[in-house]
Amino acid sequence: MPTENPKISAYVPQIIYDRFKQFQEERSLSMSQAAIELFAEYFGIDLSAPQRSTGSLLSRLNTLETDLAGLKEAYVLLAQRVDSIQSISELLNPTFVHSKPESRLLSELTNKDVLEPSESFIKSESLDGLPDELQEKDSSKTIIDSEPTGGLLEKPLQLPLIEEGENCVSKLLSELRGGSLTATLLSIRLGVHQNSFSRHKNQSSPEDFLSWIQDKDPDRVKWEIIGEGRTQAYIPTEDTSLEALKALKNWIRANTLGPGK
Repeated sequence: MPTENPKISAYVPQIIYDRFKQFQEERSLSMSQAAIELFAEYFGIDLSAPQRSTGSLLSRLNTLETDLAGLKEAYVLLAQRVDSIQSISELLNPTFVHSKPESRLLSELTNKDVLEPSESFIKSESLDGLPDELQEKDSSKTIIDSEPTGGLLEKPLQLPLIEEGENCVSKLLSELRGGSLTATLLSIRLGVHQNSFSRHKNQSSPEDFLSWIQDKDPDRVKWEIIGEGRTQAYIPTEDTSLEALKALKNWIRANTLGPGK
């Protein structure tokens, strides 16, 4: 009977041939059938099960590769969501509270001894040097005129101003470049969803991506990327203006526990 199966021809030692003939006769098989059963038993192949062609195996392999790629993409998205949840958790649950020196200063300034100087002190300071007859006549008026009208709290605190010039730019730049923003925190600053942030990063050249970030930044800060893979972070470039650096530092103070807190 004609067949499409491939043919195997071999020369074997007599002892193997004799054992093969014995196997053939024991099972009442033709030589081809006996050879097929011997090979099937040796390789552990079930001849009764439907056999897949090479084409179907390749198709299944392609399907498995597609499924694997989908799993990798899902893993990346899951990792990004975990980073996002961690960043939001840090914003909502600060782990420590910073002391405020100005609060202690206000507490000292509200002390009664400071806000309400004694009458004897006002008299001695206001009437010193006047003739005796004028001192008694004008004492009550002087005390009233000398009494604080609004207290020391009405005067603004004289806090040191932020210094200007190259030294200030250098200090701020060094401070902000010493830290960094994660992709999650930078996407919050830009006001875009993290998936949109990642899509622009993956589909654009590095130059176009950084230009897109600057266009979205509320203070037009220019950014650069440091690190690789999941350790990538973002810092302002060295040519960032003083005004933009100040605005960035204020934003970080208000939204994170980052530089300057």
